[in-house]
Order: sequence, then C-alpha cells, then structure tokens
Amino acid sequence: MKFCEECGSPLKPDSKFCENCGMKIDELHPEPPIDSKTEPAIIEEPFYSKTETSIKAEPIVQPKQPISESTLRSTLREEHTPDSQKIGVPVLNRKKNTWLYFIALVMIIAGAVYFFNRNSADAFNTAATESSSISSIADSDESSSTATSTSESESSSEQADSEEEVKNEDVITAFDSNQVRSIIENAYSPIMGTFSAYVSRIGNENEVVVNEQPQRAASTIKLFIMLTTYSKANANELDLDSIHRLYEDEKVGGTGIIQDMPGGSELTIRELIRLMIVESDNTAANIMIDELGGFESINQMISKMGCYNTALNRKMMDTNALESGIDNYTSAKDLGVIMKKLYMNTLISEEYDNEMLSILSHNTDHSKLPYHLPYGATVFNKTGTYSTYGVENDVAIIANENGAFVVSVMTQDGSAVEQIDAMKSLGLNLYENILN
Repeated sequence: MKFCEECGSPLKPDSKFCENCGMKIDELHPEPPIDSKTEPAIIEEPFYSKTETSIKAEPIVQPKQPISESTLRSTLREEHTPDSQKIGVPVLNRKKNTWLYFIALVMIIAGAVYFFNRNSADAFNTAATESSSISSIADSDESSSTATSTSESESSSEQADSEEEVKNEDVITAFDSNQVRSIIENAYSPIMGTFSAYVSRIGNENEVVVNEQPQRAASTIKLFIMLTTYSKANANELDLDSIHRLYEDEKVGGTGIIQDMPGGSELTIRELIRLMIVESDNTAANIMIDELGGFESINQMISKMGCYNTALNRKMMDTNALESGIDNYTSAKDLGVIMKKLYMNTLISEEYDNEMLSILSHNTDHSKLPYHLPYGATVFNKTGTYSTYGVENDVAIIANENGAFVVSVMTQDGSAVEQIDAMKSLGLNLYENILN
C-alpha cells in the first residue's frame, strides 16, 4: 500500500493523484522497501497510562509503513489548519464571504473617493476664491505700484529731459568768442608770416574770424573737388562706382600712391576720392578735375556753395602755372563753413555728407591741429602744405561727448616749424576751452 507523502492518506495502486489533497502521485517518492530482516519497532505505552497491577501483555502492532518526516509535517499542518483552508474542503462559503468582503471594500473605497473629491473640490474652490481675491488685491497693488512707478519714472524722465535740455543748452551756448579770439591771437601773434583763422561751435551761430582773406590753398582745395564730386553724384550726373583706367601721362609727383601704380590700373571714382583725401594723392586730384569737367565746372559748384574766396585755377604739381602766378585759393572761413555744414548734414544729403565725413575721419595727417588732442577725441580733417611758399594749412572738426567745433587755420610766408607748433597748441587750447 502506498501513502501520500503530502497528507498521509492511503493511495490506490493505479491512482495518479491523491484523492484527499490532489498531489500528483508520480511526484511522490516511491514506497520504501520493507526489509524482512529488520525487526519491527516496538511501541511502548507511556508509563503514566498504566498501573503496575494492570500491566498485561498487549499484542504488538506493527505500522503498515513508517511515517516519514514529510508525512509528519503534513499531519501537523492538517491538524492546525482551518477546514476552510484545507485542500479538498469545499470553499463555497469562503468565496461567498470573499465577494461580500470585495463588495464592502469597493463601497468603502467609493465612499472615500467621493468624500475626498468633494473635500478637494471645496478646498480648490475656496483656494481659488482666496487666490482670486489675493490676485485681485495684488493686481490692484501692482497696478497702483506700477502707476506710481510710472508716474515717478515719467517725473524722473521729465526731470532728466529737462536737465538734459538745460545741459545741452549750456553746452551749445558755452562758446565765449572773446576767449577764443584771445587764444588764437596768443598762438599766432609771435609768428612771422600771414595767417587767418576761423572757429565756430557746432550748433551755435557764433563764430570767430581772424584775418579773413584768400590764401594759397595747397591740398585743402581737394576738399572742394570732393564736394563737387558728391554733388554731381547726388544730381545723378556722375556714377561713383564708374571705373577710371590709369594712364602713364596722368601720373604726377608729390604726395600719393597712384603714381606708383602700373599704367592700366583701374580705380573707381570712390577710390580716387578716398585716395585724394586720405593720402592727399595729387594724381587722383588731377584725374577728378578732368572727370568733373575741368576748372569751370568745379568753380561753378564752389560759387553755389557760397565760397567766394575759393577758386581752382591749376592742377596739382603744375609748376609752370605757379611760376606764372597762377594758384589755387581759399580762405579759413570758406573751409570752416563748408566743414560745419558737412558735419550737420546740411551740405548735399545726409547719405553723402556722412560718406564724406567717413573719408575725412581716415585722414592720415594729424600732425597739426589734432596733434596734442587727448585720447577719445574724434577728428575729421584735411591738411595742405607747400613748403616752397611757407604754406601750412589745416581744417578740422574736433568732437567728443560734450559736442563739436570746427577750426581752420591758414598760414604762409613764415617758418614751417613755428607755424606747425602754433597749430598744435591752438588745437589743444581750443579743445579744452570749448569742449571741457
């Protein structure tokens, strides 16, 4: 006979499962063989269950099969396990109870969810109401604060604008003609030769003119050639991007780099003008005189600008004309007035006036009026020199954060060293007096 190792129940010979616990029989260990030589175990009754007088021989009972450890554990588990949890015991009642428990749990959860959601909604509505109230108060406060800030800002802005207007007014009117005249005379009274000067504050109609008269222009005449070029371009009479092909017989000496270029080099009108001002190129100036139609065309434009002491009468490096007493002339005031209008964008057009100012700002010769100026000063200038006649000229717009002024000085028939030194000190003294 076989016994189930799981529950200890007897098994039928051909059973594959235990009828009691359902355990698969082939998973059970095979029935241990009975050794016929092994003596049967003797089970003694405990001594406390019998008295000595009642002791009698009882038949020896031999178990059908030894109880294994697993069978013992199964038996103990069976004894201490509720019927509802034993294998083979109907569980209908347990399932019924389980459904009841499940339904009760669902109802509890549903109630909790409903209660939670209701409280959350109430809390949310309360918070929203409070938030709305707070937001309204904050918006009101912020609006009030913004209005106050805006009012204060506008008040500060108006005060700043008012102060700026006063400051600008003070800056514009801060031009003492008597002091400026005194500075000019102190610089040039010890100097031999002829000189003339012009000084005016940008944005101010006051001006100081000393010894106004026509003088040898030297390279300052190139300023008027540039003005005529841009005037014709503005009238669509000239294309600044048109090409000029260089010929060998156009080259002249003196200042400039075009004389070193090979014949056949191509340059635009803009490039010729730039070289004529930045490098004071003589060849470029002569080419432009021809491109503009000659002396008469340029002098007509000069007259239209109101520069009556200025005239272009010869090309650069024309010594034959000089020997014949023919020269180019201008005056300190003509130079100064033209530069002032240029800086204020009232000469030709804003676009072309600014383009010409850009060219003047790259002039490489700052050896005269701008020489001692401090770092940060902006300069637009054009010089002129002809040492044979003692000519040292310079016209400049000098500017900083406090404004700008124009100064032009023309000297001739004197010592170049003295004239240039006087210009250096004059530029600095005027800068400190007008812009500081």
